[in-house]
Amino acid sequence: MNASVLLLLVTPLLALLACTSRGALPAQPPITLTTTRTGAWIATATRPTVTGTRSHPPTELPTPTFTSTVLPPPPTTAPTPPTATVASPPLLLAPDTVQRLKEIGKLSVAGALPINDFAWTPDGAYLVLAVPSETGEHSPRLTWYEARTISPVVPPDEMQGSRVLFSPDGQFMAVARSGLGEDRLEVRRAGDGRPVQTVAGFFYGIHALAFSPDSRLLAMANGNATVRLVEVKSGLVLHELNVPYEGVHAPLVQDVAFSPDGELVAGAAYGGTVQVWRSADGSSVTTVQTGKVQPNAVVVLDSERFVTTGFPLARVWRIDGTVETELEGQESPLDLALSPDGRLLVTVERFYVLFWDVSRRRLVHRVESEAPLRSVRFSPDGSRLALIGENKIWIWGTAMPNS
Repeated sequence: MNASVLLLLVTPLLALLACTSRGALPAQPPITLTTTRTGAWIATATRPTVTGTRSHPPTELPTPTFTSTVLPPPPTTAPTPPTATVASPPLLLAPDTVQRLKEIGKLSVAGALPINDFAWTPDGAYLVLAVPSETGEHSPRLTWYEARTISPVVPPDEMQGSRVLFSPDGQFMAVARSGLGEDRLEVRRAGDGRPVQTVAGFFYGIHALAFSPDSRLLAMANGNATVRLVEVKSGLVLHELNVPYEGVHAPLVQDVAFSPDGELVAGAAYGGTVQVWRSADGSSVTTVQTGKVQPNAVVVLDSERFVTTGFPLARVWRIDGTVETELEGQESPLDLALSPDGRLLVTVERFYVLFWDVSRRRLVHRVESEAPLRSVRFSPDGSRLALIGENKIWIWGTAMPNS
């Protein structure tokens, strides 16, 4: 059979099957087979005339159905986020809080010689100790400790020095080195320890350091009855202040301190002489005798009063050199420290630490130490105390910071 004829026959059958799949068989027009002149078969279909209503309506597709999900209305207020745990700020040591004081850390430092000096970093995160070598042949090495755990950390730079102190503005650190040759004072950047200024050319040791409250001046307590005022940024010695003394040998100055406004500077010398000067021009203000050979320490409360260690008691002095009051309750204290806000005074003797309300001149708390003490420092924010003995260091506070 010719292929074209077969195609014509199959096409209607496929249409029929398609209609069958829709469920209806429409009426089919009759198919007539004819031949052409060439003898080929041709299939033709005649479509009947349809009138009236269709007898076989087209199959309708089912209408899809949807399940409607009703959404809840939006909240009228935003949900409350979970409350974050925020560490409370540390409690400052003051006359009304010092009773909560407790030991929060301690450490024994290896070495045959006692710790020379120590200082808090400006943020209170670290303590820096001047630790002598076991043989004492070399200048003490500055060792850094993390204050929370009192564990050693790597310093920003390798440094040696017998005295160390950080400026109140946090920009500088002062490192004093004393040896068989001349004494040296290095002013370094607090962040990385890099040197900024070096002051040299004097002798007899550097025994204490003090920054002015504005960090502009640095006072050095020297060994030849002299306090030198150095301009920090330039390294220039602005004033050489002499402590009066009797006899042949000039005493060493053991402590130095500025007043809170920076207008006054005081030096306490071996033998018990304490001298106060005006920092602007180096003029003398007053001189007093503590009655104690050593060690002597001084704290300037304000422009009108200062405190010294003494024998048998620490004393509060007026700026005219008269005694305002004696701090009874502790015999022959070794060191003094004033809280950053000026409200609390701490005095240290060998086995006791006493806390005084500055405004009322009253003893408010007393703590016994487990081992001999030598010196005390407040943390920069006033929330902790660091104390040292011969080879030990303690940190006291009301709580661990950020705990």
